[in-house]
Amino acid sequence: MTMPDRDRSMARRTACRPCPGMPRLTAMLVAIAVACAVVLASPQARAESDQTIYVLVNDEPISAFDVSQRVKLMRMQGGGASPQAAAKFKAEMQKRQSSMRERFLKYAIEQDSTLQSRKPSAEEVKALQDKFVTRERAYADSLRSRLTGEVSPVQRDKALAGLIGDLLKLQEAKRLDVLVEKADVDAYILELARRNEKSEKEFGQFLATQGISIGHFREQIRAQMAWRRVLSRRFRGQVSVGQAEIDSLLTAPTHVAEGNTEVVAEVVELQLQRISMPMSGKVDQAVMAARYEQAETVRSRIKGCDNLASLAKSIEGARHENLGRKAVGDLPEQARPMLANAEKGDVTPPILTASGIEIYAVCDKVVGKSSGTARDSARSKIESQKLGALSKGLLSDLCSSAFIEYRNGIKAGRSCGSE
Repeated sequence: MTMPDRDRSMARRTACRPCPGMPRLTAMLVAIAVACAVVLASPQARAESDQTIYVLVNDEPISAFDVSQRVKLMRMQGGGASPQAAAKFKAEMQKRQSSMRERFLKYAIEQDSTLQSRKPSAEEVKALQDKFVTRERAYADSLRSRLTGEVSPVQRDKALAGLIGDLLKLQEAKRLDVLVEKADVDAYILELARRNEKSEKEFGQFLATQGISIGHFREQIRAQMAWRRVLSRRFRGQVSVGQAEIDSLLTAPTHVAEGNTEVVAEVVELQLQRISMPMSGKVDQAVMAARYEQAETVRSRIKGCDNLASLAKSIEGARHENLGRKAVGDLPEQARPMLANAEKGDVTPPILTASGIEIYAVCDKVVGKSSGTARDSARSKIESQKLGALSKGLLSDLCSSAFIEYRNGIKAGRSCGSE
């Protein structure tokens, strides 16, 4: 019998008969099962340990793991990796998981054939466990790379640009004290899961099958929500549409609808509550500043739509109103820009109107189809374009004034913060 044949025969006999070392090895299988399950079920397991810094944005880091997560999210949203590749990867990992016990025992004997005749120490077993798990991780990463492909320079540059933009948005929201609370993000994700006919847990499991951490997904949502609040604070009252602009759009050669032709368009309705703080009599800068500061204090204490009525009662002269469902186009001109892209749970900064100061809370958001006039559709389109231009300009300004340091051979491949 050749040496390899003898080793294989010994491994088969050892796997079938008890030996002094087997009880301790078998006991450790529980821990290994848990470790391997994490490796096989969570594609980002190895990436989580890769904390190589690619970029510093005002001293806040973006790591290699952040980039890999954003690329996976981009692929999921834009159809990057095929469903067939993901299904094949999952099937292979489940197959390896089912045979984990036999493979570990075989591996242990291959590493040290004396285990068949002696009882290994806990330290020896732990070392074997670590080596086995490392090997499983390497196999999973190798298979994933073959099936889904490595991150291309173009994907990496796009992911980095988006991540830099998100950090700048969150930093500006922090500076303006309009950061989004955890409960607001939770509510958004719950609603997103509901639209996809999933529970919150099922939605998280779906992300995991794509190799995406729910934490990374939450941060992207938090940045988006915070940026809407930044735009509301920075540009309140600056987005208005004149009749001449509407006429110009409607008479453009590329515009199909004319005059007041009925069209079917997407309409957004918001379930709103409002606190109004009137200012009567002589109002100078000092009075206005004091009233505005009072309104900011009230806004910071608002918890969704649960306590607006009680807060209004605590302020002299304030009035609480449940406005019910309102289309964005039916709102006062000053409030329209700030609520055009609002989501459930958002609270506007104080809005200065001719009669005083108003604060709106979004209790719910419903998107549907509704017939309306071409003029209404044109107005909404122009408002959205103007707000988008202001958003792009502000992000560009933040990029220009930020301290951005690229590390580990990474170079800027796209415009700062471009998406």
